[in-house]
Amino acid sequence: MKQTVTVRVLPKKPKQEFTKKMYMYNVRFAVAITIVVILLMIMSAFVDHIDLTPCAYIIPPMWIEVGVFSGFYVWKAKNENISKYGNNGVTETSQNNNLDLEGRG
Repeated sequence: MKQTVTVRVLPKKPKQEFTKKMYMYNVRFAVAITIVVILLMIMSAFVDHIDLTPCAYIIPPMWIEVGVFSGFYVWKAKNENISKYGNNGVTETSQNNNLDLEGRG
């Protein structure tokens, strides 16, 4: 007597693109370091011999880098969408920024 075993196959997740992975790692790292620095500053209130001035210079450049990476990621996604779907009625932004205020009271 043979027993049959049914194996349940899970659907494959789509592979996440490299840029998105790097962006998520970058944001997680920035949040983790920010939390660590804030906890160190809170703990330094109890110990008077710790100077955490250098920690204050770590956070701003790290978040600036996250902002630059975010801008790059959005720019890359925009270009991929334009190449994928075409320019379907989208004009240059410089032409859209010229406001026509005639006829407004």
